[in-house]
Amino acid sequence: MSDREKLLDLIKNFLEQKLPLEIFSNSFTILFSREIDLDILTDQEFTLLSTLEEIVSFFSPNVEERVLHSVSKEDVQRHAAEALALLSQ
Repeated sequence: MSDREKLLDLIKNFLEQKLPLEIFSNSFTILFSREIDLDILTDQEFTLLSTLEEIVSFFSPNVEERVLHSVSKEDVQRHAAEALALLSQ
């Protein structure tokens, strides 16, 4: 499976609710920051995925922590859907 396919598969599984947000957050961060060759991405893809990585890193299942960072599950889903649309082109 190519790096692009790994990203697509992970994001798609999250959006289809096959993965809980906490697992997606951890898996996406590891995949994006450590495992894939970032040279395969266009500048636009890299920017969008970097933003998604930042957002998932600020999400917390703990309500008090979520208030501090103002990141909701819906925010993560919205950015993941944008990333999926761009990567699927």
